[in-house]
Amino acid sequence: MPTRPLSRRLFLALSGAFAARAAAGKDAAAPTTDNGVAAGNTQFAVDLYGKLAAEKGNVFCSPFSVSTALGMTAAGAKGDTLAEFGKVLHLPADPAAAHAGFADIMGKLNGGPADKRPYELNTANALWAQAGYPWRAEFVKVATAQYAAGVENVDYRNPEAARGTINQWVEKRTHDKIKDLIPKGAVTPDTRLVLTNAIYFKGEWLSTFKKEDTTDQPFKLADGTTVKVPLMHQEKTFNYAEAPGVQVLELPYKGNELSMVVALP
Repeated sequence: MPTRPLSRRLFLALSGAFAARAAAGKDAAAPTTDNGVAAGNTQFAVDLYGKLAAEKGNVFCSPFSVSTALGMTAAGAKGDTLAEFGKVLHLPADPAAAHAGFADIMGKLNGGPADKRPYELNTANALWAQAGYPWRAEFVKVATAQYAAGVENVDYRNPEAARGTINQWVEKRTHDKIKDLIPKGAVTPDTRLVLTNAIYFKGEWLSTFKKEDTTDQPFKLADGTTVKVPLMHQEKTFNYAEAPGVQVLELPYKGNELSMVVALP
């Protein structure tokens, strides 16, 4: 595979470019109106991983889901609180531009009814509001118009019933992949609003791995010990780059619109 030096800044730019290409579709030069939200989300993803990586165990998260939920939350903030949202999420200074940027990205990710895509990719938002609470109309309008978030009324005075309703929505939207998202005790009679984001993806590799080429091989753990794990194999030309301490590989999915970017320390 060809290699070239890759700085950390260039690696982040490369990752952002892959993400932008995925959002734009086949035409990488397609115009975008995300107002810098995609680039900001890439930086937020790096910041978030820096925090999560300090915890023990494996990490699996969707930074876009987190930033989308927080973007909706920012629609109900103002003053210093709104400024803090923008700083943490690396959003444009104009709140309207930020919300429009999220709407643009979600529109590209979800596609339209006429799109014939060789993969499944969709994201959905929902606001679970205490029935009868006097929500500001401006907040609800931004959430529904820019984030396609349905406003669902629940009664947190019965927290277990409300929790079950929300978890069922998440389970359905993720095709039964995420169950019991909200644990027991996470919502109480004092809860007034829960924001949820669900994202689902299913695709096939553009260059598939043959089952017979998967064999058990030694895998070295961080503590120096090794375990046997099934490893897939294939020889093909892929986008690849490296820098001191990291190798980066891009594996495209069918349709050549989306890809997995692997960073190997």
